[in-house]
Amino acid sequence: MEKKVKRKLNIKALLVILLLLYLIIMLIYYSFKMPIKNVNIKGNELLSREEITSVSKLKENSSLLLLNTYSLKKKIEKIPLVKSVSIKKKLNGVLEINIEEEKVLFFYLVNDLYVLTNNKEMNKDNTYLGIPTLINYTPTDILASLVKKLTNIDYDIIKLISEIEYSPDIKNDITIDEFRFILKMNDGNRVIINIANFNKLNSYKKLYATIDEGKLGTFYLDGARSNVLFRTYEAEAKNEVGEEYELPKDAA
Repeated sequence: MEKKVKRKLNIKALLVILLLLYLIIMLIYYSFKMPIKNVNIKGNELLSREEITSVSKLKENSSLLLLNTYSLKKKIEKIPLVKSVSIKKKLNGVLEINIEEEKVLFFYLVNDLYVLTNNKEMNKDNTYLGIPTLINYTPTDILASLVKKLTNIDYDIIKLISEIEYSPDIKNDITIDEFRFILKMNDGNRVIINIANFNKLNSYKKLYATIDEGKLGTFYLDGARSNVLFRTYEAEAKNEVGEEYELPKDAA
């Protein structure tokens, strides 16, 4: 008959297991209780930190782990200026919010609203510097075309525009070009352009560099000729023919 072997309780092993369980429980408890120590917002240029945190409705000392990032993302995306947003939780208690903003294309004086690259309109709660102003009424369909065209223009060039005027070409009560605009530039020049040729505006810096220093006038980019006609204001006043400049090859 075999003798039963009594196993001695390993006190040390039991203590180690209990200690590990305690640490795991405390870690879980701490993770749930760990508050948001800092909100780090990146990518915002026009939007202020206060605008983002106000919409987010983040409560002080709220749990980082229990925070619903999907719900928070949807709240922030309701801001017209927000194109996209991503949110990360970090183990050190930091909540990181990365913002990609829409561009402000112009201020529409008629309805006192900013127009964005996503074709949304935004109230004039803030004043944004370096944004052109569309100074007069523009038919809805042509306005939509203008927005679409401007989204493909180098934003640094958009910032060079101070005023946009809708100015259809009408002669003897006959509309020759209903899609024409006159752009007043910050450097003192003007640009006459239409929707069909708006992409040529991307060549503005190169065209301006070809003009003799000190000359100011009008660039005609409305497609009436193969090259660009530049007439100084003095030549325009005398109804003189201006100078032609070759349009850069990258201006389709």
